[in-house]
Amino acid sequence: MRNTGNYACALKGLISMTNMKMMYIAKAVDYDISYISKWCNNNKLPPKKNVSSINERLAVLFADEVIAQNIFSRLCRELSLFEVCDGQNEREIAKEEIYKVLMAAFEISERSAPLKDGRKQESTNVLIGKNKILEYVAETVRAIIEESDKDIEMICTMDINSILEVYGVEKLRPYKLKNIRVFASLGLNMKSVAKESDEAITRMYNLLNIKLECEITLFDNFRLEKFNVLVIKDKIAFVFSVDNDGIMEIATQITDKEIVNKIYLQTDSKLRITDIIVKPEDSLSLEQGGYRTKFYTASDFDFFSAYGFEFLLPPDVVEQIAREAVVQSGDEKMASVVKRLQITWEERFVNGEINFILPKSTVLRYIEKGVMFYMDTHFVTTVEQRRCHVKQFVENMKNNRKIRFSVMDDDYFYYPEDFFQLSVYFNNCKLFLKKNSFSVNNSSSKFYVLTNEKMIKYIRTYFQNMVEKPYCKTYTAEEIEEIVNKNEKMILRMLDL
Repeated sequence: MRNTGNYACALKGLISMTNMKMMYIAKAVDYDISYISKWCNNNKLPPKKNVSSINERLAVLFADEVIAQNIFSRLCRELSLFEVCDGQNEREIAKEEIYKVLMAAFEISERSAPLKDGRKQESTNVLIGKNKILEYVAETVRAIIEESDKDIEMICTMDINSILEVYGVEKLRPYKLKNIRVFASLGLNMKSVAKESDEAITRMYNLLNIKLECEITLFDNFRLEKFNVLVIKDKIAFVFSVDNDGIMEIATQITDKEIVNKIYLQTDSKLRITDIIVKPEDSLSLEQGGYRTKFYTASDFDFFSAYGFEFLLPPDVVEQIAREAVVQSGDEKMASVVKRLQITWEERFVNGEINFILPKSTVLRYIEKGVMFYMDTHFVTTVEQRRCHVKQFVENMKNNRKIRFSVMDDDYFYYPEDFFQLSVYFNNCKLFLKKNSFSVNNSSSKFYVLTNEKMIKYIRTYFQNMVEKPYCKTYTAEEIEEIVNKNEKMILRMLDL
Protein backbone atom coordinates (compact mmCIF):
# COMPACT_ATOMS: atom_id res chain seq x y z
CA MET A 1 0.00 0.00 0.00
CA ARG A 2 2.26 2.80 1.20
CA ASN A 3 5.16 1.22 -0.60
CA THR A 4 3.37 1.25 -3.98
CA GLY A 5 3.97 4.99 -4.42
CA ASN A 6 0.68 5.26 -6.29
CA TYR A 7 -2.70 6.59 -5.09
CA ALA A 8 -4.71 4.08 -7.09
CA CYS A 9 -2.75 1.11 -5.73
CA ALA A 10 -2.91 2.44 -2.16
CA LEU A 11 -6.68 2.85 -2.36
CA LYS A 12 -7.20 -0.53 -4.01
CA GLY A 13 -4.97 -2.15 -1.41
CA LEU A 14 -7.13 -0.80 1.41
CA ILE A 15 -10.32 -1.83 -0.39
CA SER A 16 -8.94 -5.34 -0.94
CA MET A 17 -7.88 -5.71 2.69
CA THR A 18 -11.24 -4.63 4.10
CA ASN A 19 -13.50 -5.86 1.25
CA MET A 20 -15.06 -2.41 1.31
CA LYS A 21 -17.74 -1.70 -1.32
CA MET A 22 -17.28 1.40 -3.46
CA MET A 23 -20.77 2.62 -2.65
CA TYR A 24 -19.78 3.00 1.02
CA ILE A 25 -16.60 4.85 0.01
CA ALA A 26 -18.58 7.17 -2.26
CA LYS A 27 -21.04 7.90 0.54
CA ALA A 28 -18.26 8.57 3.06
CA VAL A 29 -16.46 11.14 0.88
CA ASP A 30 -19.64 12.52 -0.73
CA TYR A 31 -18.53 11.80 -4.31
CA ASP A 32 -20.25 9.86 -7.09
CA ILE A 33 -19.21 6.22 -7.34
CA SER A 34 -17.86 6.88 -10.84
CA TYR A 35 -15.20 9.14 -9.32
CA ILE A 36 -14.14 6.43 -6.88
CA SER A 37 -13.79 4.02 -9.80
CA LYS A 38 -11.57 6.50 -11.65
CA TRP A 39 -9.38 6.99 -8.55
CA CYS A 40 -8.94 3.21 -8.27
CA ASN A 41 -8.14 2.81 -11.98
CA ASN A 42 -5.57 5.63 -11.94
CA ASN A 43 -7.63 7.61 -14.46
CA LYS A 44 -8.18 10.53 -12.12
CA LEU A 45 -7.02 11.93 -8.77
CA PRO A 46 -9.10 13.58 -6.05
CA PRO A 47 -9.10 17.41 -6.31
CA LYS A 48 -5.96 18.77 -4.65
CA LYS A 49 -7.87 21.38 -2.65
CA ASN A 50 -10.09 18.67 -1.12
CA VAL A 51 -7.66 15.77 -0.91
CA SER A 52 -6.80 16.24 2.79
CA SER A 53 -10.47 16.16 3.78
CA ILE A 54 -11.17 13.21 1.48
CA ASN A 55 -8.26 11.20 2.86
CA GLU A 56 -9.29 12.00 6.44
CA ARG A 57 -12.75 10.57 5.77
CA LEU A 58 -11.27 7.52 4.04
CA ALA A 59 -8.88 6.97 6.94
CA VAL A 60 -11.78 6.98 9.41
CA LEU A 61 -13.82 4.63 7.21
CA PHE A 62 -11.02 2.10 6.71
CA ALA A 63 -9.77 2.32 10.30
CA ASP A 64 -13.25 1.56 11.64
CA GLU A 65 -13.48 -1.43 9.32
CA VAL A 66 -10.00 -2.69 10.31
CA ILE A 67 -11.01 -2.68 13.97
CA ALA A 68 -14.47 -4.16 13.26
CA GLN A 69 -12.91 -7.05 11.31
CA ASN A 70 -10.11 -7.50 13.86
CA ILE A 71 -7.42 -7.21 11.16
CA PHE A 72 -5.25 -4.55 12.82
CA SER A 73 -2.31 -6.98 12.97
CA ARG A 74 -2.62 -7.52 9.21
CA LEU A 75 -2.56 -3.76 8.67
CA CYS A 76 0.60 -3.60 10.79
CA ARG A 77 2.23 -6.26 8.63
CA GLU A 78 1.24 -4.50 5.42
CA LEU A 79 2.75 -1.24 6.65
CA SER A 80 5.57 -2.94 8.62
CA LEU A 81 4.50 -1.14 11.79
CA PHE A 82 6.04 -2.10 15.13
CA GLU A 83 3.94 -3.85 17.74
CA VAL A 84 1.54 -1.64 19.66
CA CYS A 85 2.34 -1.01 23.30
CA ASP A 86 -0.29 -1.37 26.00
CA GLY A 87 -2.54 1.66 26.25
CA GLN A 88 -2.17 2.71 22.62
CA ASN A 89 -5.41 3.10 20.69
CA GLU A 90 -5.38 0.75 17.69
CA ARG A 91 -8.14 2.65 15.88
CA GLU A 92 -6.30 5.97 16.19
CA ILE A 93 -3.05 4.40 15.02
CA ALA A 94 -4.81 2.79 12.05
CA LYS A 95 -6.51 6.06 11.13
CA GLU A 96 -3.28 8.06 11.35
CA GLU A 97 -1.19 5.58 9.35
CA ILE A 98 -3.84 5.11 6.63
CA TYR A 99 -4.10 8.87 6.26
CA LYS A 100 -0.31 9.10 5.84
CA VAL A 101 -0.38 6.32 3.25
CA LEU A 102 -3.03 8.07 1.17
CA MET A 103 -1.45 11.53 1.39
CA ALA A 104 2.01 10.24 0.45
CA ALA A 105 0.56 8.21 -2.43
CA PHE A 106 -1.38 11.24 -3.68
CA GLU A 107 1.75 13.42 -3.75
CA ILE A 108 3.69 10.81 -5.70
CA SER A 109 0.83 10.24 -8.19
CA GLU A 110 0.32 13.96 -8.65
CA ARG A 111 4.03 14.49 -9.27
CA SER A 112 4.15 11.78 -11.95
CA ALA A 113 0.95 12.92 -13.72
CA PRO A 114 1.31 15.02 -16.94
CA LEU A 115 0.21 18.65 -16.83
CA LYS A 116 -3.24 19.41 -18.26
CA ASP A 117 -1.94 21.61 -21.07
CA GLY A 118 0.56 18.98 -22.21
CA ARG A 119 3.65 20.94 -21.15
CA LYS A 120 6.60 19.03 -19.67
CA GLN A 121 6.61 18.92 -15.90
CA GLU A 122 9.13 21.08 -14.12
CA SER A 123 12.38 19.24 -13.39
CA THR A 124 12.73 20.96 -10.00
CA ASN A 125 10.51 21.10 -6.95
CA VAL A 126 11.02 22.96 -3.67
CA LEU A 127 9.94 21.54 -0.32
CA ILE A 128 9.79 23.51 2.93
CA GLY A 129 9.52 22.15 6.47
CA LYS A 130 11.40 19.36 8.25
CA ASN A 131 8.52 16.91 8.58
CA LYS A 132 7.25 17.40 5.04
CA ILE A 133 10.77 16.99 3.65
CA LEU A 134 11.42 13.77 5.56
CA GLU A 135 8.10 12.16 4.66
CA TYR A 136 8.26 13.24 1.02
CA VAL A 137 11.88 12.20 0.46
CA ALA A 138 11.42 8.84 2.21
CA GLU A 139 8.31 7.93 0.22
CA THR A 140 9.77 9.19 -3.07
CA VAL A 141 12.98 7.18 -2.61
CA ARG A 142 10.93 4.12 -1.64
CA ALA A 143 8.74 4.44 -4.76
CA ILE A 144 11.76 4.86 -7.05
CA ILE A 145 13.56 1.85 -5.58
CA GLU A 146 10.55 -0.45 -5.56
CA GLU A 147 9.43 0.47 -9.07
CA SER A 148 12.90 0.20 -10.61
CA ASP A 149 13.81 -2.65 -12.95
CA LYS A 150 17.51 -1.76 -12.81
CA ASP A 151 20.07 -1.72 -10.02
CA ILE A 152 19.97 1.36 -7.80
CA GLU A 153 23.04 3.45 -6.95
CA MET A 154 22.38 5.99 -4.19
CA ILE A 155 24.53 8.39 -2.16
CA CYS A 156 23.43 10.44 0.85
CA THR A 157 26.03 12.75 2.39
CA MET A 158 23.74 13.71 5.29
CA ASP A 159 24.26 12.15 8.75
CA ILE A 160 22.00 9.09 8.68
CA ASN A 161 22.11 8.87 12.48
CA SER A 162 20.62 12.35 12.86
CA ILE A 163 18.04 11.66 10.15
CA LEU A 164 16.86 8.49 11.90
CA GLU A 165 16.82 10.30 15.23
CA VAL A 166 14.37 12.83 13.80
CA TYR A 167 12.49 10.53 11.44
CA GLY A 168 12.28 7.61 13.87
CA VAL A 169 13.70 4.14 13.28
CA GLU A 170 10.20 2.73 13.72
CA LYS A 171 9.41 4.20 10.28
CA LEU A 172 11.98 1.89 8.64
CA ARG A 173 10.42 -0.84 6.52
CA PRO A 174 11.95 -3.42 4.15
CA TYR A 175 11.92 -2.65 0.45
CA LYS A 176 10.06 -4.94 -1.96
CA LEU A 177 12.47 -5.24 -4.87
CA LYS A 178 12.07 -6.51 -8.43
CA ASN A 179 15.15 -8.76 -8.31
CA ILE A 180 17.54 -5.82 -8.39
CA ARG A 181 20.47 -4.79 -6.20
CA VAL A 182 20.51 -1.58 -4.20
CA PHE A 183 23.90 0.02 -3.51
CA ALA A 184 23.55 2.80 -0.94
CA SER A 185 26.44 4.91 0.39
CA LEU A 186 25.24 6.77 3.50
CA GLY A 187 27.04 9.39 5.57
CA LEU A 188 27.55 8.88 9.29
CA ASN A 189 28.88 11.61 11.55
CA MET A 190 31.12 9.99 14.16
CA LYS A 191 30.77 13.07 16.39
CA SER A 192 27.03 12.44 16.65
CA VAL A 193 27.75 8.78 17.38
CA ALA A 194 30.19 9.70 20.17
CA LYS A 195 27.59 11.90 21.90
CA GLU A 196 25.09 9.05 22.29
CA SER A 197 26.79 5.86 21.16
CA ASP A 198 24.19 3.42 22.51
CA GLU A 199 21.31 5.15 20.73
CA ALA A 200 23.35 5.55 17.53
CA ILE A 201 24.36 1.87 17.51
CA THR A 202 20.72 0.85 17.96
CA ARG A 203 19.72 3.03 14.99
CA MET A 204 22.52 1.72 12.76
CA TYR A 205 21.73 -1.89 13.66
CA ASN A 206 18.04 -1.36 12.92
CA LEU A 207 18.89 0.25 9.58
CA LEU A 208 21.14 -2.62 8.44
CA ASN A 209 18.87 -5.24 10.01
CA ILE A 210 15.68 -4.03 8.31
CA LYS A 211 17.22 -3.08 4.94
CA LEU A 212 18.75 -6.55 4.49
CA GLU A 213 18.23 -6.56 0.73
CA CYS A 214 20.38 -3.42 0.35
CA GLU A 215 24.17 -3.23 0.23
CA ILE A 216 24.88 -0.29 2.50
CA THR A 217 28.22 1.43 2.86
CA LEU A 218 28.52 3.79 5.81
CA PHE A 219 31.20 6.46 5.46
CA ASP A 220 32.41 9.15 7.84
CA ASN A 221 30.82 12.32 6.46
CA PHE A 222 33.20 14.64 8.36
CA ARG A 223 34.53 16.13 5.10
CA LEU A 224 31.12 16.14 3.42
CA GLU A 225 28.80 17.26 6.23
CA LYS A 226 28.15 20.60 4.49
CA PHE A 227 27.51 19.04 1.08
CA ASN A 228 23.89 18.08 1.93
CA VAL A 229 23.00 15.90 -1.05
CA LEU A 230 20.92 12.77 -1.62
CA VAL A 231 21.17 11.48 -5.18
CA ILE A 232 20.07 8.34 -7.02
CA LYS A 233 21.92 7.82 -10.29
CA ASP A 234 19.71 8.31 -13.39
CA LYS A 235 16.69 9.03 -11.17
CA ILE A 236 16.56 11.98 -8.78
CA ALA A 237 18.58 14.34 -6.61
CA PHE A 238 17.78 16.37 -3.50
CA VAL A 239 19.86 19.30 -2.32
CA PHE A 240 19.13 20.41 1.25
CA SER A 241 19.43 23.67 3.16
CA VAL A 242 19.94 23.02 6.88
CA ASP A 243 19.96 25.20 10.00
CA ASN A 244 22.68 25.40 12.67
CA ASP A 245 21.35 22.24 14.33
CA GLY A 246 21.51 20.26 11.08
CA ILE A 247 17.72 20.24 10.62
CA MET A 248 16.60 20.25 6.97
CA GLU A 249 14.53 23.39 6.34
CA ILE A 250 14.43 23.51 2.53
CA ALA A 251 14.89 20.76 -0.06
CA THR A 252 15.24 21.22 -3.80
CA GLN A 253 14.25 18.18 -5.84
CA ILE A 254 15.84 17.72 -9.28
CA THR A 255 14.63 15.16 -11.82
CA ASP A 256 16.43 16.30 -14.99
CA LYS A 257 18.51 13.20 -15.75
CA GLU A 258 21.54 15.08 -17.07
CA ILE A 259 21.72 17.33 -14.00
CA VAL A 260 21.04 14.41 -11.65
CA ASN A 261 23.97 12.44 -13.06
CA LYS A 262 26.30 15.43 -12.88
CA ILE A 263 25.42 15.73 -9.19
CA TYR A 264 25.95 11.97 -8.76
CA LEU A 265 29.40 12.03 -10.35
CA GLN A 266 30.43 15.09 -8.33
CA THR A 267 29.24 13.48 -5.09
CA ASP A 268 30.76 10.09 -5.92
CA SER A 269 34.16 11.68 -6.56
CA LYS A 270 34.10 13.20 -3.07
CA LEU A 271 33.60 9.78 -1.46
CA ARG A 272 37.22 8.97 -2.29
CA ILE A 273 38.39 11.33 0.47
CA THR A 274 36.15 9.77 3.12
CA ASP A 275 36.86 7.01 5.65
CA ILE A 276 34.72 3.89 5.31
CA ILE A 277 33.03 2.71 8.53
CA VAL A 278 30.97 -0.26 7.28
CA LYS A 279 31.20 -2.01 3.92
CA PRO A 280 29.41 -5.04 2.38
CA GLU A 281 31.36 -8.26 1.69
CA ASP A 282 30.60 -11.78 0.45
CA SER A 283 31.68 -15.04 2.07
CA LEU A 284 34.49 -15.96 -0.34
CA SER A 285 35.97 -12.45 -0.15
CA LEU A 286 36.17 -12.79 3.63
CA GLU A 287 37.94 -16.10 3.20
CA GLN A 288 40.25 -15.25 0.30
CA GLY A 289 41.20 -11.89 1.73
CA GLY A 290 42.25 -13.55 4.97
CA TYR A 291 39.77 -11.61 7.09
CA ARG A 292 38.38 -14.67 8.88
CA THR A 293 41.88 -15.98 9.60
CA LYS A 294 42.94 -12.67 11.10
CA PHE A 295 39.68 -12.38 13.02
CA TYR A 296 40.25 -15.68 14.82
CA THR A 297 43.83 -14.89 15.85
CA ALA A 298 42.33 -13.05 18.83
CA SER A 299 41.85 -14.70 22.23
CA ASP A 300 38.47 -13.19 23.13
CA PHE A 301 35.26 -13.12 21.11
CA ASP A 302 31.69 -11.88 21.32
CA PHE A 303 28.94 -13.45 19.20
CA PHE A 304 25.43 -12.01 18.93
CA SER A 305 23.60 -14.73 17.00
CA ALA A 306 20.33 -13.59 15.46
CA TYR A 307 19.43 -16.77 13.60
CA GLY A 308 20.36 -20.27 14.72
CA PHE A 309 23.50 -21.30 16.61
CA GLU A 310 26.34 -22.68 14.50
CA PHE A 311 29.05 -22.86 17.15
CA LEU A 312 30.54 -25.90 18.94
CA LEU A 313 28.78 -28.40 16.68
CA PRO A 314 29.31 -32.18 16.77
CA PRO A 315 31.83 -33.38 14.09
CA ASP A 316 29.25 -35.34 12.05
CA VAL A 317 27.12 -32.20 11.66
CA VAL A 318 30.13 -30.24 10.39
CA GLU A 319 30.81 -32.95 7.79
CA GLN A 320 27.23 -32.67 6.52
CA ILE A 321 27.44 -28.88 6.41
CA ALA A 322 30.68 -29.07 4.40
CA ARG A 323 28.95 -31.23 1.77
CA GLU A 324 25.90 -28.97 1.74
CA ALA A 325 28.09 -25.87 1.32
CA VAL A 326 29.45 -27.32 -1.94
CA VAL A 327 25.94 -28.06 -3.20
CA GLN A 328 24.55 -24.62 -2.34
CA SER A 329 27.53 -22.62 -3.62
CA GLY A 330 28.52 -24.82 -6.54
CA ASP A 331 32.13 -24.42 -5.43
CA GLU A 332 34.19 -27.44 -4.27
CA LYS A 333 36.45 -25.12 -2.26
CA MET A 334 33.64 -24.42 0.21
CA ALA A 335 34.03 -27.85 1.84
CA SER A 336 37.60 -27.08 2.91
CA VAL A 337 36.56 -23.55 3.92
CA VAL A 338 33.94 -24.97 6.31
CA LYS A 339 36.30 -27.58 7.78
CA ARG A 340 39.12 -25.05 8.16
CA LEU A 341 36.82 -22.68 10.02
CA GLN A 342 35.64 -25.50 12.29
CA ILE A 343 39.23 -26.43 13.16
CA THR A 344 39.97 -22.78 13.91
CA TRP A 345 36.96 -22.59 16.24
CA GLU A 346 37.91 -25.78 18.03
CA GLU A 347 41.44 -24.55 18.65
CA ARG A 348 40.49 -21.01 19.66
CA PHE A 349 37.48 -21.90 21.79
CA VAL A 350 39.39 -24.32 24.05
CA ASN A 351 40.89 -21.55 26.17
CA GLY A 352 39.40 -18.41 24.64
CA GLU A 353 37.18 -15.94 26.44
CA ILE A 354 33.88 -16.12 24.60
CA ASN A 355 30.53 -14.41 25.11
CA PHE A 356 27.52 -15.80 23.29
CA ILE A 357 24.43 -13.57 23.29
CA LEU A 358 21.15 -14.74 21.75
CA PRO A 359 17.67 -13.23 21.66
CA LYS A 360 15.15 -15.50 23.37
CA SER A 361 13.22 -15.83 20.09
CA THR A 362 16.38 -17.17 18.40
CA VAL A 363 16.88 -19.84 21.08
CA LEU A 364 13.27 -21.00 20.86
CA ARG A 365 13.30 -21.02 17.06
CA TYR A 366 16.48 -23.11 16.95
CA ILE A 367 15.08 -25.61 19.46
CA GLU A 368 11.90 -25.92 17.41
CA LYS A 369 13.25 -25.85 13.85
CA GLY A 370 17.01 -26.43 14.06
CA VAL A 371 17.74 -23.93 11.28
CA MET A 372 21.15 -22.26 11.12
CA PHE A 373 23.50 -20.51 8.70
CA TYR A 374 27.07 -21.76 8.83
CA MET A 375 28.81 -18.83 7.14
CA ASP A 376 26.11 -18.43 4.48
CA THR A 377 25.25 -22.13 4.11
CA HIS A 378 21.70 -22.95 5.12
CA PHE A 379 21.44 -26.11 7.22
CA VAL A 380 18.71 -27.82 9.26
CA THR A 381 19.74 -30.10 12.12
CA THR A 382 17.71 -33.12 13.12
CA VAL A 383 16.19 -33.41 16.59
CA GLU A 384 18.89 -35.86 17.63
CA GLN A 385 21.62 -33.56 16.26
CA ARG A 386 20.20 -30.72 18.34
CA ARG A 387 20.33 -32.87 21.46
CA CYS A 388 23.97 -33.75 20.77
CA HIS A 389 24.71 -30.11 20.01
CA VAL A 390 23.38 -28.96 23.40
CA LYS A 391 25.30 -31.67 25.25
CA GLN A 392 28.53 -30.81 23.47
CA PHE A 393 28.00 -27.12 24.12
CA VAL A 394 27.48 -27.73 27.84
CA GLU A 395 30.59 -29.93 27.94
CA ASN A 396 32.63 -27.19 26.30
CA MET A 397 31.35 -24.68 28.85
CA LYS A 398 32.38 -27.00 31.70
CA ASN A 399 35.85 -27.44 30.23
CA ASN A 400 36.28 -23.71 29.60
CA ARG A 401 34.68 -21.56 32.30
CA LYS A 402 35.44 -18.44 30.26
CA ILE A 403 32.60 -19.33 27.88
CA ARG A 404 29.46 -17.40 28.82
CA PHE A 405 25.96 -17.83 27.40
CA SER A 406 23.45 -14.98 27.73
CA VAL A 407 19.84 -14.77 26.59
CA MET A 408 18.20 -11.43 25.83
CA ASP A 409 14.44 -11.26 26.36
CA ASP A 410 13.39 -9.48 23.14
CA ASP A 411 9.77 -9.35 24.35
CA TYR A 412 11.02 -6.47 26.49
CA PHE A 413 11.38 -4.26 23.39
CA TYR A 414 8.01 -4.96 21.69
CA TYR A 415 9.86 -5.92 18.52
CA PRO A 416 7.92 -7.60 15.70
CA GLU A 417 8.19 -11.37 15.37
CA ASP A 418 11.48 -12.48 13.79
CA PHE A 419 12.86 -8.95 14.13
CA PHE A 420 16.54 -9.89 14.51
CA GLN A 421 18.01 -10.89 11.14
CA LEU A 422 21.59 -9.65 11.48
CA SER A 423 24.25 -11.36 13.62
CA VAL A 424 27.21 -9.47 15.06
CA TYR A 425 30.60 -11.17 15.58
CA PHE A 426 33.52 -9.23 17.05
CA ASN A 427 36.72 -9.25 19.07
CA ASN A 428 38.79 -6.38 20.45
CA CYS A 429 39.86 -5.09 17.01
CA LYS A 430 37.66 -6.61 14.29
CA LEU A 431 33.93 -6.88 13.70
CA PHE A 432 31.70 -8.30 10.99
CA LEU A 433 27.95 -8.82 10.59
CA LYS A 434 26.11 -11.68 8.93
CA LYS A 435 22.66 -11.50 7.36
CA ASN A 436 20.00 -14.15 7.66
CA SER A 437 20.09 -15.31 4.04
CA PHE A 438 16.47 -16.50 4.24
CA SER A 439 15.37 -12.89 4.41
CA VAL A 440 17.45 -11.70 1.44
CA ASN A 441 15.55 -12.20 -1.81
CA ASN A 442 18.16 -10.83 -4.20
CA SER A 443 21.86 -11.46 -4.83
CA SER A 444 23.16 -8.83 -2.42
CA SER A 445 26.22 -9.46 -0.25
CA LYS A 446 25.47 -11.42 2.92
CA PHE A 447 28.10 -9.84 5.19
CA TYR A 448 29.26 -6.46 6.45
CA VAL A 449 32.75 -5.64 7.71
CA LEU A 450 33.23 -2.80 10.17
CA THR A 451 36.54 -0.99 9.72
CA ASN A 452 36.35 1.90 12.20
CA GLU A 453 38.14 1.17 15.51
CA LYS A 454 36.12 3.72 17.48
CA MET A 455 32.87 2.19 16.31
CA ILE A 456 34.08 -1.28 17.29
CA LYS A 457 34.91 0.06 20.76
CA TYR A 458 31.43 1.59 21.08
CA ILE A 459 29.80 -1.70 20.02
CA ARG A 460 31.87 -3.76 22.49
CA THR A 461 30.80 -1.45 25.29
CA TYR A 462 27.19 -1.64 24.07
CA PHE A 463 27.07 -5.44 24.33
CA GLN A 464 29.02 -5.51 27.59
CA ASN A 465 26.38 -3.24 29.07
CA MET A 466 23.56 -5.27 27.52
CA VAL A 467 24.37 -8.46 29.43
CA GLU A 468 24.12 -6.48 32.68
CA LYS A 469 20.58 -5.27 31.92
CA PRO A 470 17.55 -6.78 33.68
CA TYR A 471 16.20 -8.11 30.35
CA CYS A 472 19.34 -10.21 29.83
CA LYS A 473 20.29 -13.36 31.81
CA THR A 474 23.62 -15.19 31.76
CA TYR A 475 23.55 -18.96 32.35
CA THR A 476 26.20 -21.32 33.68
CA ALA A 477 26.79 -24.74 32.15
CA GLU A 478 25.03 -26.36 35.08
CA GLU A 479 21.99 -24.10 34.74
CA ILE A 480 21.66 -24.93 31.04
CA GLU A 481 22.04 -28.62 31.79
CA GLU A 482 19.34 -28.43 34.45
CA ILE A 483 16.93 -26.63 32.12
CA VAL A 484 17.52 -29.21 29.39
CA ASN A 485 17.03 -32.14 31.77
CA LYS A 486 13.78 -30.69 33.13
CA ASN A 487 12.28 -29.88 29.75
CA GLU A 488 13.82 -32.37 27.32
CA LYS A 489 10.93 -34.85 27.41
CA MET A 490 8.31 -32.15 26.87
CA ILE A 491 10.32 -30.54 24.05
CA LEU A 492 10.85 -33.86 22.29
CA ARG A 493 7.14 -34.71 22.48
CA MET A 494 6.26 -31.31 21.00
CA LEU A 495 8.84 -31.72 18.22
CA ASP A 496 7.43 -35.16 17.39
CA LEU A 497 4.08 -33.47 16.70
